[in-house]
Amino acid sequence: KIYVKRDDLMGDGSVLPPWGKLFAIRNVLLSIKPTRPLIHLSVYGSWSGWALSELCKDLGYEFIMAYPKSQKYPEQMLEKVDKCIALKPNMMSILYNKVGSIAKEKDYVRLPYAFDHNAYIETQRQRLKDVKKQLEFDHLVVSSGSGVTCLGLLLEHEPWPSLFEPENKRTFHTVCVSNEETIKKK
Repeated sequence: KIYVKRDDLMGDGSVLPPWGKLFAIRNVLLSIKPTRPLIHLSVYGSWSGWALSELCKDLGYEFIMAYPKSQKYPEQMLEKVDKCIALKPNMMSILYNKVGSIAKEKDYVRLPYAFDHNAYIETQRQRLKDVKKQLEFDHLVVSSGSGVTCLGLLLEHEPWPSLFEPENKRTFHTVCVSNEETIKKK
């Protein structure tokens, strides 16, 4: 059997985005317990700004979404967020550093890139642990935007070498924007 994690079946697509990372992101916010406004870089193709905006409203935290202003950035995403800061489009590392500068200057808490936080990673690890108890699978396919989502899954999985060996009968596969070396480095 092959199971596919369907992010498009999560959230309602109106108040919350159709995104499977919501629970893990919520755990990051709860572990940070911010007393200052939160700022996060939301890039084209990500639901992070929308998700954080709604989760922060629910938890009573102030949230600012920074985003690269371009013709491609969806207007409907901006409508979902109360406070936005438009940035000049550039490479990801430059944008992330710019958000860090804004956070320092205005005394905001910058959220980690790709939610690279122990609470997020541990939540994803626990999700795979639960799935392994609930389902008998040979292959689990998971969509993920970065290697951080994969990291929690990898920590719960069999040791690294067996993950890529053909004789391994129980594994997961991901569609991910990071490469294997980036994930291993983490």
